[in-house]
Amino acid sequence: MARLNRAPLAASAEDMPRTVPFAPPLALAFAMVVAVVVAVPAFAAAQPARVDFHTDRSGAVSGYTRTLTTTDGDLVLSFPYRGTYAMAGVDLPDAPAQGVALLRIAPDGRARWVRDLRRDLGRTQNVSSIRELPGGALLLDVQNDSPTLGHLTHAELVRIEPDGRIGFRLADPNPTATSSSFAPRVTAEGDILLVGHFRGGSYTLRDTQEDFSTPYVPSHFLALVDGRSGAVRWQRTMPDRFTVADAAVAGDEFAVASKDPRNGTEHDRAVELFRFDVRTGVLRGRARYHRAHRHWIHGLRAYGDGYALLAAICDRQADGFCRFPADAVILDRTLAVRATHRMGVRPHFLDGPADAPLRTVAAEREADDSLAVRTFRVHTLQGDQVTTATYRTDAPVYPGSLIGRSTGAGFTLSMAAHDQRGLVLRSPAPGRVALGPARAIPEPPEPTMTEAELDHTYGAVFGAEAARTRIQQRERLRNEGVPDALLRQMGF
Repeated sequence: MARLNRAPLAASAEDMPRTVPFAPPLALAFAMVVAVVVAVPAFAAAQPARVDFHTDRSGAVSGYTRTLTTTDGDLVLSFPYRGTYAMAGVDLPDAPAQGVALLRIAPDGRARWVRDLRRDLGRTQNVSSIRELPGGALLLDVQNDSPTLGHLTHAELVRIEPDGRIGFRLADPNPTATSSSFAPRVTAEGDILLVGHFRGGSYTLRDTQEDFSTPYVPSHFLALVDGRSGAVRWQRTMPDRFTVADAAVAGDEFAVASKDPRNGTEHDRAVELFRFDVRTGVLRGRARYHRAHRHWIHGLRAYGDGYALLAAICDRQADGFCRFPADAVILDRTLAVRATHRMGVRPHFLDGPADAPLRTVAAEREADDSLAVRTFRVHTLQGDQVTTATYRTDAPVYPGSLIGRSTGAGFTLSMAAHDQRGLVLRSPAPGRVALGPARAIPEPPEPTMTEAELDHTYGAVFGAEAARTRIQQRERLRNEGVPDALLRQMGF
């Protein structure tokens, strides 16, 4: 097993990845979150067929496994982990408490470099998304423990150079608002469109600030960031305080799908669509898409010479539960509807370039109110035809962890299992997906803040009434037999 060495680069030690001058082909033995990598062009034959690994622990955090297949065929992989183990022929940095691994693996199975983001960035909990920038750099949307808000989280944007060094970091060093995600999109020029979501205070990107002092009312802002330096080019809030469901970049503009913040049946049946100039942030146009029933926005992406909107409705069953079938609504650049295609139940888009086939992934729950998922389907739209591939796992997985990317020849897909198991597969035929062997995970350490300190911090941010409600919810769950370790994982 090859040991990792520090790269001889001109940077501070804490900014350096652990690089791998040589490593044997990919070992196949470490446990657990499923990622499916299907048919990627020329480099596909050289890629390992399977990569096993395990996450930090069961619970929601194990859903934070992210994968990316780069334009040159590398596999980028991020997931929470704990302890000491190895994969891709290299040793991961020791993480007695919790680490967040980031690896870049070459098509031949050799790990180019690996780093622990929690150690290197300071307070990282997980990676929400990984995107590729021009030239091979990576863009991470990272969730951190807030330095000023206790265990509440705030988002940070991090550029990772092709050799694994940290390029820039963009975040508010002293936020008074929590931010959930930047949901970055990369423009044709290599700049970064941010769709920020924050609540309960102010959040500053460099020297621009928007102040929202009312708790519990989600506020959304848009910003364009220089992809090389991290400098903010412009920033604005959404018109009329509309909330952002998703955004997509198409050439010199971008579109935003939104719901009306006002309540009422008429507003629940409409999707508001906005077009902005990507270089200036100036509003170019606006349209409203009506449905016959109340519906939910499941995604927006660039597709062909326009956009594709994924919208689901509540198809109520005899037992009272909704199935949420969704249509892909094909839009031209003016946001006019051209066609609709049914793309599964509870689906979401796989990301990808506008000229790639439109793909969704849909999980089939064991019951409508259950988190147990063993079957998922990938729907592909090519021309006017929708085809479906069905997969079934040998253990329950989290439906929210089904995230991937569509390419001209296939797709990548990550999936997190309830029991911490995980693996990466390439080109599986529809059918059974077998997970790898189990591995023991060390018990988590005691929290750095006491329960009383967490309650006090929560009350200072959201108010005394919200803190009392939170305490009541925690005690109710405790009385129902939920163990304290799981309560801490749930944020209580």
